[in-house]
Amino acid sequence: MTLGQVPLVVSWIAAIDPDAAMNEIEVAARMERELIDAGEAGVYHYFIGYFERLATFFMVGARLAWGTVGGGRNERREQDYEIVTLLVSPVITEDLYLPLFHQAIGFVFESERVDRVICKIEVGDELRGKVLRRLGFYEVEWEGGDGVSGWYGCSRERFWGG
Repeated sequence: MTLGQVPLVVSWIAAIDPDAAMNEIEVAARMERELIDAGEAGVYHYFIGYFERLATFFMVGARLAWGTVGGGRNERREQDYEIVTLLVSPVITEDLYLPLFHQAIGFVFESERVDRVICKIEVGDELRGKVLRRLGFYEVEWEGGDGVSGWYGCSRERFWGG
């Protein structure tokens, strides 16, 4: 992702909740600083995903330390990659979520040496849960859940059908 793409992502955020009266200039400036910091630290990765030449999703991800998953334990000692944010453009229809999520998660497995991708979704977000399950994700249980969100995980082998 480039700094020039930040206004696009901020406009998506504003379009999702138009009644929030968000200060887009301030949010864009903060996001630009975060993108620069992330690039320098090399901890978080910022991506823009394209589908047929149209920017369709924004993703932030990070590798997790061995043996952790959302505050819980990873018994198999896999190297995890957490998708911290996966924001789909508001103009994208729900029937495209499956190919978009497949592209985003496939990109992580292709570009990172990780065993499993995990992400947290809000309880009640049936669409994301359904899409993740179709891609091979399963619910990841851990102590200290907040009851508002749940973790999903998928191994490299399960995702690619191997």
